[in-house]
Amino acid sequence: MGNFISGAVAIFVFMIGIKAGGVLGGMLFGAIAGAMSWIAFSWKPRKTPPNHKSDSPLSAGSVNTSTPLGSVISYGELSTNSNALAEAVKLEKQSNWEQLLKFSEDWISNEPKNLFAWQAKGDALRKLRRLPEAANALLEGLKLCSRSAEDNPGSIPLASSLWYRLGHVYGELGQVDIAINALKEAAALNPNAVDILNDLGVFYVNQHDYENAFEVLKKAATADPSNANSLKNLGMLYAICGLEAGVNHIHGRLMQIDVSTATIFFTQARELLNKEKDSREGV
Repeated sequence: MGNFISGAVAIFVFMIGIKAGGVLGGMLFGAIAGAMSWIAFSWKPRKTPPNHKSDSPLSAGSVNTSTPLGSVISYGELSTNSNALAEAVKLEKQSNWEQLLKFSEDWISNEPKNLFAWQAKGDALRKLRRLPEAANALLEGLKLCSRSAEDNPGSIPLASSLWYRLGHVYGELGQVDIAINALKEAAALNPNAVDILNDLGVFYVNQHDYENAFEVLKKAATADPSNANSLKNLGMLYAICGLEAGVNHIHGRLMQIDVSTATIFFTQARELLNKEKDSREGV
């Protein structure tokens, strides 16, 4: 698909170039446009650029817990105590993690199969830095989920949310391979969730697995072209790999969304490009 798009762009610009500067001008403009379009749609970075030593400058999502708790009620016909859900959302917005933990434990006692309650407990334990317990709570919630939308339509998006949280818990525990697998499970269940794709891409970059990082960050940028964070991360990956044309392409897209973000991104990306250039030249 990428080769088709880049070819189409090249032909289009070739025709414009002919009008502007004859056949030679058209060939030149078409070649440049085709290369730029190929970079945007088809280019894949090497897994590890040579001599790359710096840590990832990419940013994962904040795993905002109150929004998923408050909005996930719209999924399917999952029965829940709306008053309890509202109280859990309120406690999360207040960052009252001790109280949320106590509340979620009482909630689970009353409704042991309520996925929201297990998610709330996992969120509270994670914020309290009781990470192994948080992982156990989220795993208990996942035991209640079904991969079959016919069995329980509401459990599918909730399972994705639980896997997403579990991925971050394992990441904070330093178990990165398990974290990546958890985020892959979340993405498989909710393939257009930009936060999940973005954060999976960040984990890949931190492991210097740039090929997989590129794949998922491109998916994130496609799922929501207006998401500045995932676009910025994709652009930083281009910079890490020393591809200036890719950086310029992402900068142009960010300028249409948020000028401030685009400016900050371009400064950071230029620094990375310079480091990559110095590394190649042995400076």
